[in-house]
Amino acid sequence: MKHTFLFAMALALIISGCQEQAPAPPKGAGPQKPANQSQIQQPQTGLALNGADPVEVTKKVVELYNQLLSDSYRSLNMTPLLQVATQEQADKAYIHMAALGEGKARMISKLKKIDFMEVIPLKGGTYRASTKEVWDFAYEDIKTGKKNSEVKDFVYFVSYTVENRDGRMVITNVSAISNETDKKPKGTRK
Repeated sequence: MKHTFLFAMALALIISGCQEQAPAPPKGAGPQKPANQSQIQQPQTGLALNGADPVEVTKKVVELYNQLLSDSYRSLNMTPLLQVATQEQADKAYIHMAALGEGKARMISKLKKIDFMEVIPLKGGTYRASTKEVWDFAYEDIKTGKKNSEVKDFVYFVSYTVENRDGRMVITNVSAISNETDKKPKGTRK
């Protein structure tokens, strides 16, 4: 059961995938909640094409998404994801982060390596980027900062759907699988 929980939480990290880092909230603070009805709001999303190769921009969007996702879990604020992802995709990450916060935990993650297996055009200015990613992640108590569990070198195979929306490349969907079900956490997860 514990092993399944950790796998599900790690998988959610990707499903939820840096130029600006939000400061970490004070110890003991829970997830930051948006001030308005919508979970997260921000205008203009995505990286501008500006005549660049859409395959290269797709790769940059995926890399930035992963950096922002990692930073957002650490800071307990998913709003920065809207720089490169749709509202719907950012909301998925927010829901997962809030669930962790209810358990008084935050995820600390680090993307160690990303290999683009392929980036293929679909129809209508949409691209699918398939990656192999290696992550380290741990859960820490929000109040004390004490790590409850840690996993190193967790491998994911991830598929990102990236759409051209008015000249800006935006992540609209992320799905991940892992063949790392045998990885055992170090420490205990409460």
